[in-house]
Amino acid sequence: MKQPIILAAATLLLSGCVSKETSYDTRPTQQELALASYPPRPDYKAAAQAYFARILKDPAGANYSDWKLCHAWASPPLQFGWVAVVSVNARNSYGGLAGGGLYFLWIGADGKAVNIVGAPFHVERLDVVESD
Repeated sequence: MKQPIILAAATLLLSGCVSKETSYDTRPTQQELALASYPPRPDYKAAAQAYFARILKDPAGANYSDWKLCHAWASPPLQFGWVAVVSVNARNSYGGLAGGGLYFLWIGADGKAVNIVGAPFHVERLDVVESD
């Protein structure tokens, strides 16, 4: 008889911790999309190469291909911007090419590129603006 009472009390206590107001849908509304303001078009190739110059062991030996520039929006918080998509084949510690990797780089209003993987936001939509 004690178990049902303890279970009922625990359920009531824990249900007070759940918020019914929580929403995980961070997509912009149609009105927000219609009023979207993107930063000026960046020099995305220079921004991406500057990013890779900071992280690669031999940035001068890197091969870049399959460039794409995309309109994008990210959240939370809602922001509109640019994403550069590029395939990079760079040298490893032994001097050999490691094989191409595909990178998605968010380019902010400051013109600097940030790798989307591991960033505190996620990109939900890409509209290709330019492609090589």
